[in-house]
Amino acid sequence: MAKPILAFVHINKTAGTTFQFILKNSFGLGHCAFGNVKNVEVARQSHLKIVKKFFPDLKCIAGHRVVEPTANLGENIQPFTIIREPIARCASHYAGAFREGRTSLSFKKWIEDPRMQNRQVQMIAGEPDLNKAIKLLKEKYFFVGLFEKFNESVQIFQALSPYKVTPAYQSKNVREKNSLKDELLSNEENMKLLRKYNALDIKLYKTVEKEIYPGLLKKAATKFANLAPPKEIRMPFKVWFTNVYNQIIFRRLSRIFIKD
Repeated sequence: MAKPILAFVHINKTAGTTFQFILKNSFGLGHCAFGNVKNVEVARQSHLKIVKKFFPDLKCIAGHRVVEPTANLGENIQPFTIIREPIARCASHYAGAFREGRTSLSFKKWIEDPRMQNRQVQMIAGEPDLNKAIKLLKEKYFFVGLFEKFNESVQIFQALSPYKVTPAYQSKNVREKNSLKDELLSNEENMKLLRKYNALDIKLYKTVEKEIYPGLLKKAATKFANLAPPKEIRMPFKVWFTNVYNQIIFRRLSRIFIKD
């Protein structure tokens, strides 16, 4: 039986970049950062065949383009993700996009784009279908973590992963002060928009927080005593080299070989 390939659905502003540091540190060149592929919208099974040529020991594929992997990447996939309280996540998503020059739209115009609405449900289900997203998390995903319980989530992942995980990381894309995000959250009109356009995500988050996550915690609890707790470290050579391979070599070659 072929070894499973882990598929990390990296949802914007859920500590996914920090989590990918753990994946790179654990799997090295067995980790494909598919977010470096710029000429396709969604990772598909046809792309996976090409990815395996560049990553012969492929253990994990990850990125914002990994969407509904159970449908798009085939049967030998074990998907997982991290989610975040939806109001804070969405506000942080817009603030980051605006700060980095990826949008110049007002918040109202930005959030009226259907792609920005209920982002967590959409990436898990591949469409704005709450019931489908919950069903997938319960029946297909081997792990879903919570941004707000990051270290504990890392330990659960470590306990449930089919591969050995090194629970060490560097915090990435962390801003102690985020004035634009804070401004959004302090404005009642913006809060109405955030609640309206994240209604499905809010229900998803509550289901994970109250039902799915506690079940995973219970499942993993028996292994916790033998697990090293997560810790912050300096970047090891393994992560640096994996970044170079993904960001320079794989990224350039993917422009030639990976297309929709």
